[in-house]
Amino acid sequence: PVIHTKAEIDAFVTKIRKLRNSKSKYDCVIGLSGGVDSAYLLYQLVKWGLKPLAVHIDAGWNSIESVENIQILVKHFQLDLETVIIDWKEVRQLQLAFLKSGVTNQDVPQDHAFFTSIIQ
Repeated sequence: PVIHTKAEIDAFVTKIRKLRNSKSKYDCVIGLSGGVDSAYLLYQLVKWGLKPLAVHIDAGWNSIESVENIQILVKHFQLDLETVIIDWKEVRQLQLAFLKSGVTNQDVPQDHAFFTSIIQ
């Protein structure tokens, strides 16, 4: 759903909590890149009382800072981290094909890897 207001966020978080299985270790999944956006969203999820599983897709573009940030975040919030490592040569070929085709989002292959890894 598209959420626009704080009331809508609160309602959505409440819905997630109601769906929570008491035996489940997680009630949501977050893609964690090590950047500011995903770090802030992770902070909010924990602040809202949710139990996220952190998933990082390593497609060969990680900076030292992003890797360090991920480690700091998962340690600080005491979270589990699943890292999916994608074959660099394949990702490079796919991203180059996307760039050459004029598609505006060359991150589609990496995004696809994220979704397929959490569906398994």
